[in-house]
Amino acid sequence: MKKKQKANERKVRKKPSGFVLSLCMMVKNEERLLPQCLESVKDVADEIIVVDTGSTDRTVEIAESYGARVYHHPWENDFSKHRNQSISYAAGDWILIMDADEELEAKTIPLIRPLVRNAVTGVISFNVRSYLEDGAYYSEGSSPRLFKN
Repeated sequence: MKKKQKANERKVRKKPSGFVLSLCMMVKNEERLLPQCLESVKDVADEIIVVDTGSTDRTVEIAESYGARVYHHPWENDFSKHRNQSISYAAGDWILIMDADEELEAKTIPLIRPLVRNAVTGVISFNVRSYLEDGAYYSEGSSPRLFKN
């Protein structure tokens, strides 16, 4: 007998690397930036979890086109609550946190799985560079973005 899965549920299989990596995001009206973000992680994320807090543009459609499981929660003026909601849906062994206006550099992608596989800690920080819209560089800092579920 087969059981039907709920619309947002899907099985996540272990990868040959021995773990599943979940990308967790919270978004609202990010249709302009989301494709670039998801394109940058599509080859490393085994599952994509998106908590949408009330988008009125094509954000949800774009996320779903990348295979994301999208959950809808009205914005409650609490970033940590919505971030934790996204994490609560993750089935992966490791969680990668990103915002829609971020992307992984291509040279980082092949480093992630070996780094996680050999991790001696439960949290890995990334060097995050922030740019102004005109492309002018303005800050850089370390941020914990990858951690055990």
